[in-house]
Amino acid sequence: MTKEEKQALFTKAMGDRRKKIEQKQTDNSFLGGLFWAALSPYEQPDMVVRLVGLPHSRRQSETDSKVFPFSKIKNDLGKYFYCVWPNKDENSDWLLYRVFDLVTEGFWEEDSAGKRCKKFIYAEEHKDIVSRVTKNNDLNNKYSKGWTPKGTFLINVIDRSDMDWHRENKKTKLLSKSSFEIVKTKSIGFEFGVTEYLSNVIMDSLVDYDGSREESGIAISRTKDDPWYYAFNCEKAPEKLDEFTQDFWVQGDITSEESEWERQDIDAITQVTSYTKLKKQLGIIFTDIDKGFKTTFLEELNDLVSDEKKEAAQRRASAKMLKQAPPPPADSPDPEPAPVTSRAGVPDPEPAPPEPAAAPPEPTVEVNQDWDDIKDIPEASLIDGSYNGTEYKGLNKLTEDEKKAIIGVKKGSHNLVFVVEGKFMTTESDGLLEDEDTGYLCPEFFKTCPTSGIEF
Repeated sequence: MTKEEKQALFTKAMGDRRKKIEQKQTDNSFLGGLFWAALSPYEQPDMVVRLVGLPHSRRQSETDSKVFPFSKIKNDLGKYFYCVWPNKDENSDWLLYRVFDLVTEGFWEEDSAGKRCKKFIYAEEHKDIVSRVTKNNDLNNKYSKGWTPKGTFLINVIDRSDMDWHRENKKTKLLSKSSFEIVKTKSIGFEFGVTEYLSNVIMDSLVDYDGSREESGIAISRTKDDPWYYAFNCEKAPEKLDEFTQDFWVQGDITSEESEWERQDIDAITQVTSYTKLKKQLGIIFTDIDKGFKTTFLEELNDLVSDEKKEAAQRRASAKMLKQAPPPPADSPDPEPAPVTSRAGVPDPEPAPPEPAAAPPEPTVEVNQDWDDIKDIPEASLIDGSYNGTEYKGLNKLTEDEKKAIIGVKKGSHNLVFVVEGKFMTTESDGLLEDEDTGYLCPEFFKTCPTSGIEF
């Protein structure tokens, strides 16, 4: 490739990346109000990032990098949802593991080309179920692994090609394998993290480097063939940076300003998928599996959903009790007793009865809140995105009853806070439902998603 061709390629890549950013910063709110830095496509210039936080093998906080089991599963309606699994060595009895292991039982053998492949013993007897679980019914996609949980890597980074965004928003981003267009909402979505393999490639690039992870820039590129990714440490091999990407390499440790930027909470978005969500997404296939394999997985799932709801109710009750508890009295010395005087032959008067204790204030959801009251936020700033960077496109489409259910916006997030029939609701465990296309949450009776504007 000539120098002119490289220059043209670089200019186009940077233009495409900037165009995606300029479409709306709020497009990055896809997947839980987070912000993503997507790797460049194959044959485009390297992406230079600064790693932030501890390696996943030594993680100490919710913002340190993490490896976890994850899969994209096609639900009963043919739409994909993201599923976070527990680590199998810690919870092999998790219901979906047992369902998956039963349906995919088999053995390994070599095919005609000498490549090892798995033969499923129920592939003929329960063809439709095995196809659904092992390939998401996408039989023509040789890369599809169906429900198979794969190691996924999330890490906070500073994207050196987008420093204006970082300085303006004072946040880091999460590394993503790629970006894609969401046709329905005309916005940009991002793949959930990168493969565990890439985490190994990145860690290998730091081998023998004496400084901390945050003292070195990492250049990452995608390759045409296996191993699919290539990364190198800019501190160790600056000569590998070409003339188009070397401007993105910043030597030395991250600055004090960069170290204070808000880091994305990885633990918050990698919580194990709830049984409530599994039932909503996979209730029909569970019924089919029970019928074909003579199991009772759906009955067990229903019991687990019931347990989740009870636990959520207990948490709400505990939170309510904490909110009702009056504050402890301030420490102060006892007042000096008033002098008592008597007249001869006249008994002292009976002491006045004590004043009745004031009743504790009625509990309100405003006590100890970690969210901003919706009444204090101009609706226009929510709709145009100027409040927190997220456009709440459905607010002006809601009915009055729907609007009354929204009481706030969770701090540091795009998530809305709801109260329905006296219940405080912020998560699926509380009873909120997830929009399958965007991941946004809202109560079941809503006809329009207040965040995306999609009508149900």
